[in-house]
Amino acid sequence: MSGFSRRKFAMLTALTAGIVSVVAVGCSAPTEPETIDNPVFIGISSDPFKNLSPNNSANLFALSADGTGGIFHELAPTSFPSMHRLGSRFIAPDRDSLAVFDASLEEVFRHEVAGLGAGTQSQSAQSPLHKSVAFSFNEGTAEAPYRHRIVSATEKTSTTTVTDQRHFSLTACDDGSTRWVEYFPDRGMEDPTGPGSARIVTLQADGQLDEIDVEWNFSERPYAPIILSCDDPSAYIVSEEDVIYVKDQLSPAESIGKLPAFEAADRGRFGVVSGEDYFVFSSSGMLTRINIPGGKVIYAQPIDLGGKHPISITFDSSRAYVVVHADEDNQAGLIEIDLNDPTCTSDQLLLTGFNKLLTARKPKPETSIGIDAIMPIDPGYSLGCKK
Repeated sequence: MSGFSRRKFAMLTALTAGIVSVVAVGCSAPTEPETIDNPVFIGISSDPFKNLSPNNSANLFALSADGTGGIFHELAPTSFPSMHRLGSRFIAPDRDSLAVFDASLEEVFRHEVAGLGAGTQSQSAQSPLHKSVAFSFNEGTAEAPYRHRIVSATEKTSTTTVTDQRHFSLTACDDGSTRWVEYFPDRGMEDPTGPGSARIVTLQADGQLDEIDVEWNFSERPYAPIILSCDDPSAYIVSEEDVIYVKDQLSPAESIGKLPAFEAADRGRFGVVSGEDYFVFSSSGMLTRINIPGGKVIYAQPIDLGGKHPISITFDSSRAYVVVHADEDNQAGLIEIDLNDPTCTSDQLLLTGFNKLLTARKPKPETSIGIDAIMPIDPGYSLGCKK
């Protein structure tokens, strides 16, 4: 691979400009739409299933301040779906498209993505000012087990490309570009986590792909956290304990220090990068904030989960929302954390009747529906600190 290349993938990248109007939805909506007074939270959940089927769906739901609510839209069945802010709206994956909803939970438009289908969403990210989002979907085959479709969208444009390489740290930028790291193990599938090389790829808003080869011999595959700047080509990549700094395509990579010890995430999507900091949450309830360039732990704060197990965590700007396992009455709970002051956590909000309402619409032997992402409709809304 050359040190730096700029190329367009005419066969792999498709760009659409302008807002796409919806004439038909990608998946059927509930026959009897829910109504709710003063919705406060919005989120996406998925049916409990082992294999995707047309009988499953991803569910866009809303909750009132007291935790009651229900499904407003059923989207295509997707494993581990997520939802993000896009401007003042919200975006989530659907069949062959990304669907956008307003604060009233009405669908306003979609970005069509030919061939997206339904499957497993591996990663997603939103830009700091919520001007763009990016999703990564698993399309692996026996010949290309790591194949993924990456889709990037703003309120007016979308673009997509396919990579056959193992990729990490999907990053969305406010200018509409998307960045990630790809890894090339020396022995291929014989030792996919062993020694190898890496490159940084940027999908520009106009569909162009830029690549920077990282001039570093990795002894093993890098792991989170990886910091990819949106302001310049630079990056911080963690290799074993070394923090590797990549300035640009012309400068050699260098180790600038060691990563401090911390309690790592033991579940998927329990960590997020914000600026040059990495927030990581463990199922034991430990929330850690690490400044990667400085190689220091800013805080390691245990969060009181009330003796329950976390199901998911949604990082939304300066707050995080933890959904904990249902209690004996089948009610999940929601805990808000101030990421700037993690000693400020909310009382647990019981999602009263949540599972009863949702499973009543989807009768099945299972008793719960997994909440994959949840956030307040108004980003200024807060549950406040415990009394």
